[in-house]
Amino acid sequence: MDSINFSGYKHRWIYLGILLGTLLFTYSYTFDAKLALLGDNASYYTLGKALAQGEGYVTISKLSISPYNHYPPGYPAIISGVLLFTDSVVTVKLLTGLFLFGSVFLSYLLITRLTGNYLIAFVVNLLAVFNSHTLFYGSLMMSEVPYMFFSLLVLYLCTRFYEIDKKNLVIIVGMLLSMIVAYYVRSLGVALLAGLCLYYLVEKNFKMMIISISGLIIGGLPWFVRGQSLGGTSYMNQLKMINPYNPGLGDASFSDFLDRFWNNFSRYVTREIPDSVFNFGPTYNEPITGKEWAVGLIFLMIIAFGLFKLKNYRWLVIGYILGSLGILMIWPDVWIG
Repeated sequence: MDSINFSGYKHRWIYLGILLGTLLFTYSYTFDAKLALLGDNASYYTLGKALAQGEGYVTISKLSISPYNHYPPGYPAIISGVLLFTDSVVTVKLLTGLFLFGSVFLSYLLITRLTGNYLIAFVVNLLAVFNSHTLFYGSLMMSEVPYMFFSLLVLYLCTRFYEIDKKNLVIIVGMLLSMIVAYYVRSLGVALLAGLCLYYLVEKNFKMMIISISGLIIGGLPWFVRGQSLGGTSYMNQLKMINPYNPGLGDASFSDFLDRFWNNFSRYVTREIPDSVFNFGPTYNEPITGKEWAVGLIFLMIIAFGLFKLKNYRWLVIGYILGSLGILMIWPDVWIG
């Protein structure tokens, strides 16, 4: 069990007020009301519309309506709640904005618990509310920001488990439900289970580890069974392909997965991770340079140093990061980013 000695307690609400006020300014300044030129947001909208109309989880954008089996139904279900009252795309986008505000709030609380310092949590999140990627996804009709919210909620509730003895059952149920929702919003949510399991393993809390595993299996079973009845979930089918955009190439072999791992690893280290922080705007058609490798490896060393300097819940964060990266490394490299 981790112990926390909070620093900056007197100013905690001042920090939070400045943080959310700054986000309100940056979000208002960058909000884009137009529909993004992306295929995913249109699919999410039509799936949400089908649910709102009571037609089920089906495609209504084609002449023949058929069961849908690609994106998990979590985010379309969230959208459908808005579409029951209005067809406005802007309203759905603003809902994403609310999830962004909630994510910053949870991140502030979580980082405070990880570091024991409100000022550090304030500075880290202040960088986030000025981050171009954070703001860009905050006004899209996409699942990234809702997934971030529920992921942070799982991690935060895990840090609260040991400290509210009389409400442990509420915390456990809330954590499990949040993890299941995160999985239904994005399949990447299984990485949360990796974080919880590694943390509980280090803490020798095998009971909670079993509860967490059982919770996600039971919660995710309906989606798995439905997918199998439709010939397997399309994500798993595409994961096995060399290139999902060219099915004729066939399934990936072991050597293909090794190549994919290296392609993903090199791109994330040299371009995706540095760009996520500083928005370098790399040119992806050009070969990776030695300078990019140097910058990327410095980033990795700083991240590793920061993780091992965490005062509390270090293995929870390490497990979640490793789980997420593990999935990204085997993901088809045509979808990198």
